[in-house]
Amino acid sequence: MKTVYRVFDRFDQAELASAALQSAGLTPDVITGRPDGRPDYIDIDVPGIGRVGANRQLRDHLTALPPRDRTMSSLMASLGVPASEVDRCAAALRRGCTLESVAVADDRVSDADAILGRYAGEANEVNEEVVVRVIREDFEVGNRTHDTGGVRVTSRVREIPVERTVSVREERVTVERRIIDRPVEDDEVFRDHTIDLRASSEEPFATKRAHVVEEIRIHKDRDEKVAKINDTVRHTEVNLANLPAAPRPFEVARYREHHAKLFGDRYDLATAAPAYELGEQLSSRSRESDWSKVEPEARASWERMRPGTWDQFREAIFTGWKRR
Repeated sequence: MKTVYRVFDRFDQAELASAALQSAGLTPDVITGRPDGRPDYIDIDVPGIGRVGANRQLRDHLTALPPRDRTMSSLMASLGVPASEVDRCAAALRRGCTLESVAVADDRVSDADAILGRYAGEANEVNEEVVVRVIREDFEVGNRTHDTGGVRVTSRVREIPVERTVSVREERVTVERRIIDRPVEDDEVFRDHTIDLRASSEEPFATKRAHVVEEIRIHKDRDEKVAKINDTVRHTEVNLANLPAAPRPFEVARYREHHAKLFGDRYDLATAAPAYELGEQLSSRSRESDWSKVEPEARASWERMRPGTWDQFREAIFTGWKRR
């Protein structure tokens, strides 16, 4: 079991929440800082808070306790208020607020919390402005250069052996002595002579002369062609649709006059409030304009909440269905 509680600024809010909880099969504990002699509420003095009013269920629990045990801490503990929240809730009761709590099974915590939160006026914050950004990708085409290979030319000097044949001459001086016997001629008189006869020889030699025998020309040819690129671009599409209006919150005060005429003193407004609210809910869920076609569903729904009381509250349910 878990306890869910809320602090209400107005007592009528707590009354409506209590009626809704009872319709859902839950029994709440209610304590208000403004007892004002309300029916079904008993006034008690709580140290640290002052005079408060407790509903029937809480009243039975508190009156069973000795007066010395009716302290602020024991009261808050019975309502399921954690120790960290006792001072805040006690201050709210002293200001005249109403504290309502209900003990529920784990699987019904969300139901009880939603009912209390609805009548306590809690709502999710709504941003007044919402910005939806429309994003579009642009498709731009350009050129970039990348290496596709080419030709590398490397030149180096290399020596290779060559051979040529050439004729060379070589002279030799040969001295030949012959013995002869003849008369001396006039020019052969005695005088000194020196005769040089030199021999020569040829030796091969080579000279080298460089000359161009070949040219290798390297150049680039450039062609142009049309390339087609296929891709996808993203774009934010925004669809706008009207949302149905939220149902108007149930206000039991609208039925105060009708309640007085229909029920008089038999049932108070908080007891009859679920009947009016059920009628409004049936009207908002269906566009059917014929009550005779809606009545079977209305009766089945009511009998699940308050078995055997259809005849007493049928007119109130019909009034809520018709007013919506």
